[in-house]
Amino acid sequence: MRTRSRWRRGGSEYYFDPIGLFVESGTTVTFRIESGSHSSTAYQEGNGPAEVTRIPEGAEAWDSGTVSEEGATFEHTFETAGTYDYFCIPHKSLGMVGRIVVDEPGGPAEGSMPPDGEVPDSQTIVDQEAVSYDEFSG
Repeated sequence: MRTRSRWRRGGSEYYFDPIGLFVESGTTVTFRIESGSHSSTAYQEGNGPAEVTRIPEGAEAWDSGTVSEEGATFEHTFETAGTYDYFCIPHKSLGMVGRIVVDEPGGPAEGSMPPDGEVPDSQTIVDQEAVSYDEFSG
């Protein structure tokens, strides 16, 4: 099963859409760039500019590197249950963050927000399966 998450740039806003996504373990998530230059990078200390770890213990961290070609994709398969927070390296300081919950909430990201922005709480993501950026911010 593949699920798409889009990087978008809307006016002066930079965001992932959906900003919150629920998947089952073993799911491959495909990130597709809509415009601009972006990355999808897991919050794991030492992974790119991440200073904290916000993925489950034992989970594989990822970093797409900066992708600039419109329509380009990056995939990551989620095998470990829990809550994963991630960010865009070029736009981390602008709050471009997202959250994926695999199977059920849990891990170091649970119960708090990433250091660089806000995301839906994990239970809302589980209940709705996907939370669009417009729904969350609007």
